[in-house]
Amino acid sequence: KQWYQRRVAITAGDLSIRETMLSALHGTMLHGGSNMSQSLAHSISTTLATNIGAPEDAIRIANGACIGSLASFFGEEELLKFINDNIISGGGNADAQIKHGRAMALAGLFKYSPDRICKLEILRSIVMSIAKLLDSDKVPVCNSACYAASHVIIHLLKRGDDPDDCMQHLLTCLVQNCSHGTSNDIRSFANNMVHMISISTPGVDPPLSDQNISKFLVPLLDSTTRKIPLVRSSSESAIATLLQLNHGDEIVERVKGLLDNKSLDTLYRFLPTARRVANDYRTYSSHEDDLFGKFSSKN
Repeated sequence: KQWYQRRVAITAGDLSIRETMLSALHGTMLHGGSNMSQSLAHSISTTLATNIGAPEDAIRIANGACIGSLASFFGEEELLKFINDNIISGGGNADAQIKHGRAMALAGLFKYSPDRICKLEILRSIVMSIAKLLDSDKVPVCNSACYAASHVIIHLLKRGDDPDDCMQHLLTCLVQNCSHGTSNDIRSFANNMVHMISISTPGVDPPLSDQNISKFLVPLLDSTTRKIPLVRSSSESAIATLLQLNHGDEIVERVKGLLDNKSLDTLYRFLPTARRVANDYRTYSSHEDDLFGKFSSKN
């Protein structure tokens, strides 16, 4: 009866109430989901599947976090079926709301339950789904897919492997978004994801290969010359953390030979600014565009 009352509130209540209920459900499942019966988990999964296509952005985001916490304890067969049926097997003709909901679900899976998802051996299918969503011309869909891709990258970097070149494929997509030619929102969001990846993998030194760092530097350095403040500031933080300038110029010295002349010239002119950004503790305390920022995290 208690879950039925909460389900009604989640599916039919006022927007703020629904979002609050989903946030509470997320926290309950994340920290106590192992105590739930599988029948209750199945009932919850039905509600979450419906919310993937909810009309409100806030509900789809909160729903994605809930799907991630559900995955931490849901039965393996049921979880695999849930993901295949509702997240990665949908057709490309789905509307933007459903695509956004799927992208947030994929992000939730890898933010809150990455080890379990990797054990299901569907990583390649997930990466292909994210790559398709990254091609969307809708900014919320593209950015949410970028957020999902970044959490997959963070997990694979921490694991220290790249099965089927999945991480490299997503890194290539992220580089393309950092150089997006038509949307400053997509470009600045991608820059912030590079920043997030860099500060979320402190145990990996360096978090990316020199070749990948140089690929990111080309569009990031170009963004420092842009007039749009959002694009410029996001690139500054990304470069400072990507190059780990708070620890010196070691990475700079390694990658400068991989840059073209234009990018190298911009790098030399920008380095004093990048060092100031790198020495600001706020650069490492948080990052912009954390779509799940209001929910408790599990790192």
